[in-house]
Amino acid sequence: KNTIAIGESFKLAVMVAGKPAPEIVWSRDGKRLAKSDRLRFENTEKYTAVLIKNASRKEAGVYSVKATNDSGQDSVKVTLAVEDKPGAPQGPVKVVDINPEFAVITWDVPADDGGTNITNYIVERCDVKAQDWVKVSSAVRQTKIKITKLVAGSAYQFRVFAQNVNGVGPPLVSDVIIAKWPFDPPMAPDAPKPINVTKDFVLLSWAPPLEDGGSEVMGYHVDRKDVTHTNWTRVNRRLLRELEYEVGGVDEGHEYEFRVLAENIAGDSKPSAPCQPVIVRDPVGPPLAPEWLDVTDTTTSTVTLRWPMPQSDGGVRLVGYLLEMRKVGTDTWERAHIPATIRHTEFTVEKLTEGAAYYFRVTAVNEIGSSEPREAESTTVVKQCEEPPEVELDVTYKKTVTLRAGVPLRFYVPIKGKPTPACTWEKEDSDLENRAQIETSEVATSLTIHNTNRQDAGKFHLTV
Repeated sequence: KNTIAIGESFKLAVMVAGKPAPEIVWSRDGKRLAKSDRLRFENTEKYTAVLIKNASRKEAGVYSVKATNDSGQDSVKVTLAVEDKPGAPQGPVKVVDINPEFAVITWDVPADDGGTNITNYIVERCDVKAQDWVKVSSAVRQTKIKITKLVAGSAYQFRVFAQNVNGVGPPLVSDVIIAKWPFDPPMAPDAPKPINVTKDFVLLSWAPPLEDGGSEVMGYHVDRKDVTHTNWTRVNRRLLRELEYEVGGVDEGHEYEFRVLAENIAGDSKPSAPCQPVIVRDPVGPPLAPEWLDVTDTTTSTVTLRWPMPQSDGGVRLVGYLLEMRKVGTDTWERAHIPATIRHTEFTVEKLTEGAAYYFRVTAVNEIGSSEPREAESTTVVKQCEEPPEVELDVTYKKTVTLRAGVPLRFYVPIKGKPTPACTWEKEDSDLENRAQIETSEVATSLTIHNTNRQDAGKFHLTV
């Protein structure tokens, strides 16, 4: 085997003898060679040679010379290697693991190794904002590296060079990636509810967020604010695991707002909406009436109503609410529910007469007494409410979502429409009904694959 560097000139010579003088044919990798600007032949009585000028990688191969006359033929083969720097590694650069502090990337070996073994890879990173390339390592032996010391939330690019004994080849450059967890913080919870108020403390409760961001909620934080101030103050020192918290250290007679944040491994959610202002004092009397009563939905036999908590619960825990109805043309108010009171600020009245009109009113009730009733502004006709389907697609779903195999995949898409729209999830070459867990409610549809693999890659289609 003969080895030369790219750009060199070289002479391959073979001794030849025979009578009469044999006919000489040169070939490379089985194809007959012809004279060119960079290739010429030299034949004498004793030898034949091919002269290569300014060799390129195309001139590498197995050269064969065949000598033929009337007495027979003979041939010999010579291998010529033309070495160069390697080509760029094959891409794309894949991010197989990432969090706010590091990223693990992989790539494939170059299609052209330059005619000799790859000795190592050189990896560099670039902070997109600073546009400054920094060497990570020049001694990478495998096609994989863990890049550490990233700054959370920053955008980066990576590039990889292959090197052999002849030098360093051109780079393979990655797409821009963000140093973050492969999931998001949770959605904000709903506003907390004060369920007990005294002059010394306020007991709050709340519900988990509708969406955990793809990672389990670890706990909660509670903030408070005096209504006369602008700044919020964190009231808990440790992460709260329960859905209730007693806020102490309050000043009697002051009015406070409270809000809740959920936390997962990716960080805190946005704050919830604040609860209605709470006056810190011991029980003094009946609550105030809710400030309004609205109809939020109707069907052919039901009416759904909603109202706010009263601005004052009378200083004692609210027992609940009394919702009443009166059919137009009658004088009698009737309780719209079976229990004496209902605890939530939304209720669906059932078994109503289609086409009939009704008045509705709500009363807040605490342990001392009842507020004045709050009546809806107008009558309500019992009929099916219709709204066209509407999808609220999160902007992150409009881009390619990258996950490591084995990590759960969940799409959560809020929907609107009355009656509740039918939702169909589809993916080419995949039976989603057996592969995924699909759930649809009045407000959202979701698709979950608990243990992803590479066959789950592709486009998902949602029809509402």
